[in-house]
Parts: sequence; structure tokens; C-alpha cells
Amino acid sequence: FIVRRKGRWWAAAPKASAAPTGKCAKDQNDERPEICTYLEDLFLNSRPLRREAERSEIELGTWYFDYDKNLVLMADNPRGRLVEISLLRRAFHGTARNVIISGLIIEKYASPAQSGAIQGADSVAWTVRHNEIRFNHGAGIRTGTAMRIIDNHIHSNGQNGLVGKGDNIQIEGNILSHNNYAGFSSSWEAGGAKLVKTTNLVVRGNCVHNNIGSGLWTDISNIHSLYEGNRVFANSSEGIHHEISYDAVIRDNKVFANGHGHDSWLFGAQILISTSQNVEVYGNHVEVAPGYGDGIVLLQQDRGDGLHGAFRTSGNRVHGNLIVYGGKNGISGAAGDYDNEALFSSGNHFNGNSYKALGGNEEHWAWDEEKEDRQRYRTWGEWRETGQEEDGKFEIEGHEPLDLECGNMPVGPALRQVGG
Repeated sequence: FIVRRKGRWWAAAPKASAAPTGKCAKDQNDERPEICTYLEDLFLNSRPLRREAERSEIELGTWYFDYDKNLVLMADNPRGRLVEISLLRRAFHGTARNVIISGLIIEKYASPAQSGAIQGADSVAWTVRHNEIRFNHGAGIRTGTAMRIIDNHIHSNGQNGLVGKGDNIQIEGNILSHNNYAGFSSSWEAGGAKLVKTTNLVVRGNCVHNNIGSGLWTDISNIHSLYEGNRVFANSSEGIHHEISYDAVIRDNKVFANGHGHDSWLFGAQILISTSQNVEVYGNHVEVAPGYGDGIVLLQQDRGDGLHGAFRTSGNRVHGNLIVYGGKNGISGAAGDYDNEALFSSGNHFNGNSYKALGGNEEHWAWDEEKEDRQRYRTWGEWRETGQEEDGKFEIEGHEPLDLECGNMPVGPALRQVGG
């Protein structure tokens, strides 16, 4: 990879990677550029430069790929500095069974959106442990059947820390942070982790923070999922999101300060159960930051059918959680924009939760409101009149927020050695 002076810029002529994939976030002009979908990234001293869509936009800290001339252009002087470009799509892939990937730094692969530098889509019983996985354009890891992802530091990937599907996947003791530097749409797919069509998924003891997108997201026909003992904070969308899926347990997690970049309607909740059924949510410590985010929310929309029956919000039980509102904003409860009569008569129930807020007349609860009425929510007394929280508690008091760090969690080397 040779870089030479070319007029105002520095230039190189690498071979372009594969065709673009994915969906980008909107820019400041409310337009959706395609720049994130191109697979190559340029690194200066092991840090990604920002890619520009036009040659005229090049400045220090940015670069441009002229595909017609097969020419990479940058403004920064490369002398005495390491310049790298990602072109290879994968570090590992294949159909072998019982592979162990351990003790490596896996970085700077041109993985497409929804694919990983560790591409385990066709794998069985791989173990990925004690690695640092970073600076890959799409995801760091794509899961396969019975994959174990243990004690890794998975950070600073272009779209997601990890993605995938499969049965009997275990994700435990990892840091997933600062993913989606390439600017993918968080509502399409971006952030810490997104899993689809899993059975018996276990997500335990991870620290998931500062991702642009959701922290932990199960979407489309997941069943028998367990989220346990995770610390999830400062992600721009939801903290934990279980969407158009089925039976799950979400317990003993600390979920706080999420939702600063995606706070329309009741999206941006700390824990969001979206058009899913038979989910038990208990023992969680949830904090809504002043100015953005929501608490524990059930949403219902018209989403059709999945692998295990119709997608609907029913049979969900929320109990024994602590929910703290740091300001006047923040909602917990249930709402829908489709078949609300069924939503509020199909066994969804909040009871035995403890709430803390700054004032007694604040409207922090939703129940039986149409989407069009979302500016009018309920006070504690009005919330209890709906039949919810018969054994719940509400206190008016301030609360010292949880620290925005991984802390001393009882998990593996990724947290003990790397930190936050």
C-alpha cells in the first residue's frame, strides 16, 4: 500500500472491495447518504478517518475513494505515520466444528453490513474468547449455532459489535462499546449486538455502552431468550430491546442513561418489549436520564406473524424492578398504535415495582392511551387506577445516578484487564 503526493492530496491505488451493503443514518440535511455502505476504511496510526462522499469535501481527518480512477485520496501527511486500508472481508469463516478463536486482536477487515470479521454464519460450536475485536467495517462477529462468545472486548466496529442468528448461543462477560462509527441507521441495524431467529440465547454479564444504536437487541422470532446481569448504558437508542419475538426473561440487569439519540414516542426506553409476548422482566435497576429516554415499556404495533405465531404484545409481566426518573421526562407502561383493545386485555401486567421521581404530580406512566394522545400520560395515582401496581411503591426523592462505567462486574478477563 504505497502513498504518494498527488497535487493537494496524498494518493494510493488499492483494489476496491466488494459491492456496498446496508442502510445509512440520515445526515444533518435529513438526507440518507450511501457512504456507510462502502466496505473500505482508511486508518491513520490505527484510527479510522472519516470517509467523504465527494472529492471536494476532503480535509484533514477525512478521505475519499474515487472508484472510477481506483484512487484513494487523503489530506493528512502520511510521512512517519502508519497508513492502512481494509480490503479483506473476513478473518475467519467456514463450516468446521468446535473451532476456538482465542487471544487475538482481530481488526480492520472490510466486513459487509450484517457480516463479521469472524463470520460464523455456517459454523457449529465455535468458541470466541479473550480477543479484542475492533475497527471492522460491518460487525466484529456474526454468530452461528452453539457459538460461545466469552470475555472479549468488542469495540469500535463500523456497524455492530456482533450480529447473527442460531440456536444455543452464549454471549457472556464481553465489553461491547463504541460501535457504529461508519454511520449506519440505528433503526435499521446498528449498535452493540443484534440477534435474530435465535432459540435459547443467553446474554449474561456483559458491559454494553456508548454504542450508536441499541445496546442489546433481539429482533424477529427469538424465543427462550435470557438477558441476565448485564450493565447497559449510554447507548443512543434502547438499552435492551426485545422486538417481534417470544418468550424471554430479562432479569437483574442495570440499564441506564440510554436513548439520547432516538427518543420519539416511547422508543429510546431502557428496556423495550416491542410486539412480543410472554416476557418476564424482573429484578432490574433502571434509570432514566434527565432530558431523554424512557423506563420499561411495552409497545404494540401491526407486525404480522413470525415463526412461533402472531406477533403481539401479550402475557408480559413486569415486577420487582427499581425504576428511577432523573427528571420530569420518562415513561413506563404500555402503549400501541394497533389493536389497543387486545393490548390492554391480554395479560400484560406491572406490579410490585418501585419508582423514584422528583415530584408527586409528574406523568411518568402510560396505559390505554392511543398514539395520538402520547403527550398526555398518567400520574402515579392515575396509573394505579388502571389496575396496575397494586403492590407497587412510589417515592419522591432524588437519587445518585449510577456511574457510567463498567465497574467491578464478576465476569472475565475482558472487563478485568481492559476496563471500560
